This record gives sequence, C-alpha cells and structure tokens, in this order.
Amino acid sequence: MGTNKDHNEGTYQEAFFLKNRETIPPLKMDPAIRWYNEEMEFETIREAYEWVSSDAYNKIGYDYDGYRTTDPKLAYALLFELVRANTASFEGRKVFADEEYVDNDKIFYLVWVQAAEQT
Repeated sequence: MGTNKDHNEGTYQEAFFLKNRETIPPLKMDPAIRWYNEEMEFETIREAYEWVSSDAYNKIGYDYDGYRTTDPKLAYALLFELVRANTASFEGRKVFADEEYVDNDKIFYLVWVQAAEQT
C-alpha cells in the first residue's frame, strides 16, 4: 500500500453521494427551525460522542430542531446517533445534515430533524 504525503494521521473523512440531490428539500432555511448553536470543540471523536450523548442528543427534536457546530466530530456523532435511533426503533423523524459556508473561511455543520408527517 502506497503512502500519501497529504494524509493527516488520526483524521477521518466520509462522503455520501446522492443520485438526486434535488430530493432533499432546503429545510435548513426554514425560519421555524429552532437551532442550537454549539460552541464546544473536541480533539477526538470519543470526546465528541460523549458530549453529544449527554447533551445534544436528548434535546434535538424536543427543545431544538437542529444542531449547528463548527466541529465536524460533534455533527458526525449526533448524526450517527439520530440515524441509529431511527434504525433501531421507529421514532417518526427524518434526519438531515448539511454544511454551511460562511465568509469563505468558516464551515458550520448542520444536523436537524423533522417529524415524518411534516415531509
């Protein structure tokens, strides 16, 4: 196996390719969505998972509809838990994720839910 000079040790990257991106409505622009703006950032996915599991996961869909963070590990951990919950049992929520670019130098990672009957 060859080496990649640009590879950063300890990083993780995942991509999802959709056949038809037009099937995902631009729900993130809905003014009715109640966003939680997270300011914490963590060095490891384990720390991010612990934080999300103890705080954000219990609030999304109840106190807030969406989660907005600059830490991709937090967004990934929350997205994983929300999708897992929908897979393990019927929660009746659709889960969405996207990125928001601000001023060409900052990326916000967005995860939000919507009740199935709203879509």
